Amino acid sequence: LPWLPILGAATTGMGAAGLDYQQMARRLLACTGGVGTELHAATRLDTSTPSEWLFVDGKALARNGARLCEILGDLVTAPDPSDTRRLADLVREAATQAEAAVVPRGSRLATLAAAAGFGRAHSRRECWSGVSQLRFLRELAADIDARAAKVSERIAALQRRLFVRRGAIVSVAADPEVLEALRPEIDALIGRLPDRAPASAEQPGASGGGRDGSEASAAPVGIAAATEVAFVAELLPVPRIGAPEAPALELLAHQLSLDYLYQRLRVEGGAYGGWCSYLWDDGLLALVSYRDPEPARTLRTYAELLAWAREHVTEAAIASCRLGAIRAQDRVLSPEAMMSVARRRYVIGLEDAMRQALREGVLRLGAEAVRERALPALERGFERAHAAALADRRQIEQAADALGLRFEIIEAG
Repeated sequence: LPWLPILGAATTGMGAAGLDYQQMARRLLACTGGVGTELHAATRLDTSTPSEWLFVDGKALARNGARLCEILGDLVTAPDPSDTRRLADLVREAATQAEAAVVPRGSRLATLAAAAGFGRAHSRRECWSGVSQLRFLRELAADIDARAAKVSERIAALQRRLFVRRGAIVSVAADPEVLEALRPEIDALIGRLPDRAPASAEQPGASGGGRDGSEASAAPVGIAAATEVAFVAELLPVPRIGAPEAPALELLAHQLSLDYLYQRLRVEGGAYGGWCSYLWDDGLLALVSYRDPEPARTLRTYAELLAWAREHVTEAAIASCRLGAIRAQDRVLSPEAMMSVARRRYVIGLEDAMRQALREGVLRLGAEAVRERALPALERGFERAHAAALADRRQIEQAADALGLRFEIIEAG
């Protein structure tokens, strides 16, 4: 599992179809606006089964659509990771970028670590994008020159196992006449893939991340890093979209961001930012701080949130949050973003009726309904909440002493 991000980089950043890296790069530059890969892990809303994908994306002008299809076909049917020097450069580049992004991505890394205990999908996301991936890349880059040949063989084997026809989907965003003209090219692209089912990328016994994915372990995670500020996340399991509580949770999340967390974390606590997000597709409520000088105070603030909400969820407050909640759902998307959103909705089984019910609930619910539906969900969520803080080790130890907690320490360097 931890190899998949490097597999993606090697697939789009090396040679293919008999062309070396430089020749392929010139071809991409001449015909496309770029290609890339994206890893996706979630739990389907309709069947509660895993939804795990590796997306290979590209964009091009309409006149180059056929060439883009041909290039994507070459990348997934004839990839060539045999250039060990280029592969070593990709590994070192990925490791350097991951190291440099620890503090800029501090809130995201803390959120991924806190969520990793909520099941398979979250464990995989942390494995691919969190501190587990940083540590994997650091270890891999340390002796990549000596291991490059074996790494190349492993990447090639994974490409053969994953790039197959059965189960593959193709998503295209373009004008209707362009879509119609591209149908033969799309059919040809699909036809080039080997006609077999995909093999799992997971090796027997693989855990999928730095934690075991069990909800039983609620010990807070401390990510020790060289930083003068902290990033603190606490995630609560709550009902997903489609549940009666969903619109109330969406409204409450906006009020908590604009009122409680803004006042307590930014104005009083000195953090650069603090917010609450209802992750309706995952069934999580995320409380997050950014560039935070006092992680212990922030965790106390999260713990006191429920008592505050019981007193401050009023009609005036909910009315002021309603427009922001609707705006988040109705924002205008570029064609590229539109395709990405539509694809995600498809692979997680999100139906338009669910989205419409959420929207109507946000427009209709008053303060009493928000209190009756959202607050009990939060109360249950706090009983199984997971927290994580990315900070200097000294700050983590001080927070542990102040709150009487024992952190699971992970070294981020």
